[in-house]
Amino acid sequence: MSRTRRVVLLVESTTAYGRRLLQGISDYANTYGPWTFFHAERSTVDPVPGELKKWKPEGVIARIHTQKLAGQLRYLKVPIVDLYEQGFLKKAFRVLDNDQAVVRLAAAHLRDCGLQNFGYVGYPGAQFSEQRWQHFARILKEYGFSPYVFRSDKRSSRHVLADLMVDARRETPRLSKWLRDLPKPIGILTCNDMRAWGVLTACADVGIRVPDEIALMGIDNDDVLCDLCNPSLSSVEPNPRKVGYEAAALLSRLIAGSKGSPKTVFVEPLRC
Repeated sequence: MSRTRRVVLLVESTTAYGRRLLQGISDYANTYGPWTFFHAERSTVDPVPGELKKWKPEGVIARIHTQKLAGQLRYLKVPIVDLYEQGFLKKAFRVLDNDQAVVRLAAAHLRDCGLQNFGYVGYPGAQFSEQRWQHFARILKEYGFSPYVFRSDKRSSRHVLADLMVDARRETPRLSKWLRDLPKPIGILTCNDMRAWGVLTACADVGIRVPDEIALMGIDNDDVLCDLCNPSLSSVEPNPRKVGYEAAALLSRLIAGSKGSPKTVFVEPLRC
């Protein structure tokens, strides 16, 4: 019988995306285990649990949202696979969504709707959001378009998603004015589904009709959030379950002694 691996999971289960990552990790462990996990309900900014080193883990899969967390994990001196875009853990093995492919699906969908105007709303200061904006602008340039982008008055130095969401809500009046002044009809991509919800709220504040005047798209395809939106939200679906599976497979090889330079594995999206 195979020896049980002891693996730490620092992945939030409070979002649909995080839960799908955990499902993918479970898929791998159930097939190639046995693995036993250290996992607890946590926010993205919680520190490493104090008792973790005593548990003697053999590896970690984590969404590393802060420099402090990166340092605490290095202290464990075990293989780590990071699932977060910010790159706080230097020279790390990472598994991520192929954001360029995700955004290309969204851009193609909006273009195929016959739209001639395009916009983007994200979280200034968040690397994943800025990266998606850059992909969107570049892809639309290939199509012959130049998109509008909503810019914050104050660029946040905070990277934690919960903080960015608070900052974004404070700017709803500015966002409403920006949306009102855009040429219509227009297709708008947001950095994720939660940001799309904020755009819908801003549209309602100034009487903009969705999808007639603004065709709105999110990213992540959080089925609960999408259905709570009125009208329901169209969203690109990445493949976080496969991200989790590939992360577990990579960690398994590292624990077994696989050598090689740190690398990033990119996973293609499912659909639009």
